Amino acid sequence: MPRKWVRQTRRGSWTEQNMKDALKFIDDGNSVSAASRTFKIPFSTLQERRKLNKDTKPLLGCKATFTSDQEEALSSRIKFLSDVFYGLSANEVRRAAFEFAQKNNIPHRFSVHERMAGKDWLNGFLARNKTISSRKPEATSINRITGFNREEVRKFYDNLEKVFSNIVYTPNADETGITTVQDPGTILATKGKK
Repeated sequence: MPRKWVRQTRRGSWTEQNMKDALKFIDDGNSVSAASRTFKIPFSTLQERRKLNKDTKPLLGCKATFTSDQEEALSSRIKFLSDVFYGLSANEVRRAAFEFAQKNNIPHRFSVHERMAGKDWLNGFLARNKTISSRKPEATSINRITGFNREEVRKFYDNLEKVFSNIVYTPNADETGITTVQDPGTILATKGKK
């Protein structure tokens, strides 16, 4: 499936107002074929819509996996996690969408083998939720994020004591290549927020 789909047919190109006018035109005593020619709506469509008494716009394509409320909940969760310095990567969001659909028994077309939603779903999700974008956050030391205060230092040394009591280390360990600043990778976060 192409990433940017281009419409190939004129199917369903009529408007709701055209359909209402055509049905009224038929109710006024005109034929279905005359209404079809006048309002540029296929004859069979007019017959079916008249029989079902439906004048709404047709839904073309696949049915959406999530409702707008469910997508809003997913969107707000992504924003919240990025605000607390735990931004999700694109693959993590795709996995979260799969898990959300599975746990709520929502019918989906996601890959059960990979246990994640597809790239096309993610692109559509980002297009529908314009406040989220793919970002490369600034690499920040964990100490700056958590704050360097008495409580945090006490927790650090308590954990360090537990680790040293369980494992015997050789002295003079080489610390070359060990950094406290990690490369965060690309995440999904609120647009325009540092």
